[in-house]
Amino acid sequence: MGSENRAFNIGDMAEAARAGWLYQVADAATATALVPAVFVLWNPGSKGLPLYVISARLSSDGGDIITLGSISADPAIGAGNVSSNLWIGQGLPEAVNEAAAIAAPTPDATLAMPIISAGNEIDLIDPGVILVPPGRGLVVFGGLVAQPYQMTWLWAEPPI
Repeated sequence: MGSENRAFNIGDMAEAARAGWLYQVADAATATALVPAVFVLWNPGSKGLPLYVISARLSSDGGDIITLGSISADPAIGAGNVSSNLWIGQGLPEAVNEAAAIAAPTPDATLAMPIISAGNEIDLIDPGVILVPPGRGLVVFGGLVAQPYQMTWLWAEPPI
């Protein structure tokens, strides 16, 4: 998986799993009529490595318009959130998982605004992979609909 400029493919994902670079975390937050449920996957960059975000699956009981964006400032909303509840291999992830019902941070760039149907799950990245450099992150949030949301991130942290 050297530094050549190419897509992260299924073979890379298998290599990441074998090498212990594949991580997943699931979290939940409940939106209110005043603040949305906000989910962040932040790359603090202490190792200087990018994240390869493979999947961002969101589900909810109700329908809503969802925003997926990139951010350059850590909102630090999940100090106690689990960093990863599944990893293959050794070591904790570099990425930080954050989730809370707060005022949504303003994305530097909006990457997608899909509509999720009531009672369904949507993968906001499929098909593809988003490269998240050090000191950046991804943010996902819905509208002001009082309902619970569940988010599952899947990413790889391979050395360059």
